[in-house]
Amino acid sequence: VRSLPLENGATAVGLDEIVAQSPAVAPIVLATDGADGRLIAQNRDPESPTPAPVLLAAGRDLERLEKGPVRARLRSWIEPGRSENVIATFGPDVEDPYVVTTPLTGWFRCAGERGTGLAVALAAAAALAEHHPVLFVGTTGHELEHLGARAFRRSSSLRPRAVLHLGASVAACDPAPDSGELALAQRRWALLSAAAAATEIERALAPAALQFVLDPPPPWPGEGREWRDAGAPLLSLVGAAATFHAPDDVAETATTPAILEQVSRAVIGAARLLPVGAS
Repeated sequence: VRSLPLENGATAVGLDEIVAQSPAVAPIVLATDGADGRLIAQNRDPESPTPAPVLLAAGRDLERLEKGPVRARLRSWIEPGRSENVIATFGPDVEDPYVVTTPLTGWFRCAGERGTGLAVALAAAAALAEHHPVLFVGTTGHELEHLGARAFRRSSSLRPRAVLHLGASVAACDPAPDSGELALAQRRWALLSAAAAATEIERALAPAALQFVLDPPPPWPGEGREWRDAGAPLLSLVGAAATFHAPDDVAETATTPAILEQVSRAVIGAARLLPVGAS
């Protein structure tokens, strides 16, 4: 039994090292130190197996687990499955569309993590289609090293004129410390690949309360990295809230209609400013 530290309250730090240093004869129980002692699930490459089963528990239970004894009853098997990307066109089907993409899968109910990005992505696709042919790409298998996004990129001959990627927690909220009312989570970023119109795009995104980063070094966080080398201007939004990857990421505490509208308007305004190639 060990504590598993998290970077930005979300991503495990040193997980591979902890597993490598543990005996392979017994399960490893790791208590994730999320906000308020939450259990925070972790994405994992399925082709990187661990020498022993790894069980995640809520950080609030660490002391009780350390006192033990801890008993685990485990059964495991591999079952073939299938999961589909969702592709839709807005306007004519062309080789150089404006791509709007977002992951569709998430941990638990993932209302803030995925629901807000999906809502903004659909609104943005419809709005951008007023001026450009748009391809919406909803990807599966995000938690398995972006399996769906990588499969789509490998099989596609698209030449996007621009790409808008809506990642995790686009309009997710945390309770304000003073009032408890929902406010946009602070750990949310907008990453832009193109210097052209950067000032105007940053200004347009201001109401969405995102931290703006111009042309960060690779690897980009989230599925934005899968589109970084597509040769098109890329605006990628990623982030996390207190309930990111947690069982209590539910609609009632994830966001509000007013905040969703506020973020959607800002993102659509910024996406319209992305420089696009000629048709």
